[in-house]
Amino acid sequence: MAKEQGLPPGIVLNRAGKYGVLKKIPKALWGHPSYKGKSKIIERSTGTTDRAAGLKAAMRMLADLEAEFDQARDELAAALRPRLVTSMSDDEMDAFVDYLELDLADVENTQACFPGGDVPPEWRLPEPGEAVAWHAKRRRMILAPALEAMLKSRLVERLTERAEEINYKSFHDEVRAVAEPAASPHAMQPQRRRHTLAELIERFKADPGRGADLGNYQPIFPLLYDVLGESKAVSAITHDDLDRVRDVLVHLPPYATDPARNPQWKGKDRVQIAADVKMRIAEGEKIRLLIIGAVNKYLTSISTLFGYARDKGMIAASPVPVRDYKIVRERQAEDKVEREDFPEEKLKAIFPKDFAENMTDVKWALAIALCQGFRGVEAAQLHVADIVQEDGIPCFRVDVDVLNGDGTTTKTDKTTKTEATKRLVPIHPKLIELGFLRHVEARKKAGEILVFDTTKYAGGNHYDGIRDDITAYLKACGAYSERIHVYHSLRHNWATAARNAGVPDEVADALGGWGSMGKSKGRKGKAKNGGDTARSRYGRHAKPAVLRRWLARIKYPMLEI
Repeated sequence: MAKEQGLPPGIVLNRAGKYGVLKKIPKALWGHPSYKGKSKIIERSTGTTDRAAGLKAAMRMLADLEAEFDQARDELAAALRPRLVTSMSDDEMDAFVDYLELDLADVENTQACFPGGDVPPEWRLPEPGEAVAWHAKRRRMILAPALEAMLKSRLVERLTERAEEINYKSFHDEVRAVAEPAASPHAMQPQRRRHTLAELIERFKADPGRGADLGNYQPIFPLLYDVLGESKAVSAITHDDLDRVRDVLVHLPPYATDPARNPQWKGKDRVQIAADVKMRIAEGEKIRLLIIGAVNKYLTSISTLFGYARDKGMIAASPVPVRDYKIVRERQAEDKVEREDFPEEKLKAIFPKDFAENMTDVKWALAIALCQGFRGVEAAQLHVADIVQEDGIPCFRVDVDVLNGDGTTTKTDKTTKTEATKRLVPIHPKLIELGFLRHVEARKKAGEILVFDTTKYAGGNHYDGIRDDITAYLKACGAYSERIHVYHSLRHNWATAARNAGVPDEVADALGGWGSMGKSKGRKGKAKNGGDTARSRYGRHAKPAVLRRWLARIKYPMLEI
């Protein structure tokens, strides 16, 4: 969308000459369910080219958006507002005291909330009533006086259940032993109630420190429940138990428990599905399983969960094996399917005549792959600072760091496949024609760091944050073929177009980030000779002006974008 002179703020004119709105979501609302994980800029079109009608409709859209933002603010404020609690069931009171007992075992929390005194140094032990009130505040609760008294009594009973007489001294001794067991090596250690797997997971989910990455852990919770059981004591979980979890995981197909996708396993849990898969594979049936990357991502999440249990005092040590827990094995034959170029009819479906209208992050990522041959992660992790001018030529700077204004660099969370991947390459004229530089400038003015709204999840990369949206777009176009025609296929199309345009191999290597360095796999049709050759060095050190002349030759005559 473009800005026309004289238009009110937030109203724009798109390439088709239609009026619309471009509105940034307030940063305070990014955590709201309506906006979480989505683009931070809302683009809407009125569908009309008439100025009067377009302005009227656009102003109404902006008013509706402001009302929507106000409602989201109210909902977020309500979620943070303490609620009055007048009664609890026995189970709810037990759960309240469970979490309180764990919080008391966290010395840092207790120091922060009960400073002063000298037992132990820098903090004093709370009275039971103080502890209950403190914990209620942390849970955003306002307790009725009668309920607060009942919880205080239950807490005292829990911490002194082995004492002959309930008194504050016993309470203090118990808390001291829990919070700082090393301070009195000869003191009796309390026999605390064993926490279940369900309690660990609920505490983990409720921890405010988890933030936006909690979604990465959701798949492992039902897996652990299916294999180990919700009531399994965390302290009783062993290496062998987690080996069983891993064995089930590596024998699960994608969406194993979704009856719509896998009706043959409807009503079965993951242990039963894995057993059935093992039997079918033994009988010669080919079944697609979770890819190794996904399996290892889930195993990392499991390791984090039990590390959390250890850090919170629920177990003495994590049961996750220190080594060899992740999977290292040959990929199955079905994983080795060679990706192919998109055929012409599919390219036309992906890039139709009206492709340039209402450009989105998905469209830009696809256009970059088509014009530059970039890998998915290279496009998805681009920073605004990665768009630079070199000898007056707009370029992409592909590296793990970003350039600062003073010429220094700052390390980021970006990754590169090999050293040859790091490169400075001109921006294809077609991308500039589509308005890419204007898009980058708009992101810069909005104070954004990334060129696209992508998120790097634990154990993954920025492409993971946009992968599903790209796949959905390709499927909607009818262009997607699992493992054969995917986003990366555009990189193959680019290599073919470069070859057809007569681009020398060394120049294509430099532009596409291929190299003969070390054990690079090389691009399709390219010799994998292992050393760093003079040809590859020439390409990597060619000036942007030289590279731009060759890059401009890479075209797709069948497309009309």
